[in-house]
Amino acid sequence: MILARVAGIHRVEFRRRVIGGAGTLVAGIGSVLSDTAFVLLTTAFIMAEAAGLPRKLEVALGRAGSMDRFDGIINDIQEYLSIKTKISLVTGGLAWILCLAVGVDYPVLWGVVAFFLNYIPTLGSIIAAVPPVLLGFVQFGWERSLAVLAGYVLINTVMGNMVEPKVMGKRLGLSSLVVFLSLVFWGWIWGPLGMFLSVPLTMVVKILLENSDDLKWIAVLLGSGAEMEERFDPSKSTVAMKVPEPPPAPEPEVVPVVPEPEVAVEPAAPEVTAEPEAAAEPDSDLP
Repeated sequence: MILARVAGIHRVEFRRRVIGGAGTLVAGIGSVLSDTAFVLLTTAFIMAEAAGLPRKLEVALGRAGSMDRFDGIINDIQEYLSIKTKISLVTGGLAWILCLAVGVDYPVLWGVVAFFLNYIPTLGSIIAAVPPVLLGFVQFGWERSLAVLAGYVLINTVMGNMVEPKVMGKRLGLSSLVVFLSLVFWGWIWGPLGMFLSVPLTMVVKILLENSDDLKWIAVLLGSGAEMEERFDPSKSTVAMKVPEPPPAPEPEVVPVVPEPEVAVEPAAPEVTAEPEAAAEPDSDLP
């Protein structure tokens, strides 16, 4: 009986701490909303300038094939964001089903949290699992809390280590050190919203660097170790590598044919025919 009361007191105290932490989280929503408004305003200005951007780039770069390279960068960024969003949707849906099956309160909320934090590799999945695991412990004790933890580990292992590399390919990956440093850097600039957008923004920078002949080595340093295996051993690649097309063969130079100058032919001089000499007249004085 005494142990049950002590356990009940500890559970109530733990619940109070959880509620206090939730209050701190709510207090920080204002900062997140202000950062979100700043990003949305910046995005609106970018979209307003988007119509004339290709023409500006064409004039600024002034090189053959520059617009094709720019289109390739945009396609890579769209491919990354599209695949990441689809995988995040599946991850959030599985987290919602898990919390609903175990009986944890607010399963839709935890599914939405898992969806957004899945944009942050490794650390995002850990952060997304903490609230439902703690809430499961408050509601049901260690048994169901461990079940929620095991479910999150299974979901993120399958989606993060199997499905995502298979679909996205290793070329669109970042090293763990770069992920951590990008969290610190973008979080320092934009706060919590910058931490959320850190990996997509860093991925955009990496794609831009990959398309620069002079700065491609920086993109290699930002990539993951699996990407290096793929570069040096294409047989291990899970997706087809993008082989750059060879440059078109130079057109043969057309040498203009210079017509030879016409040589004026002088008319031949008329032939002078010698007149026959007159026959000598006989001398009349001779007999």
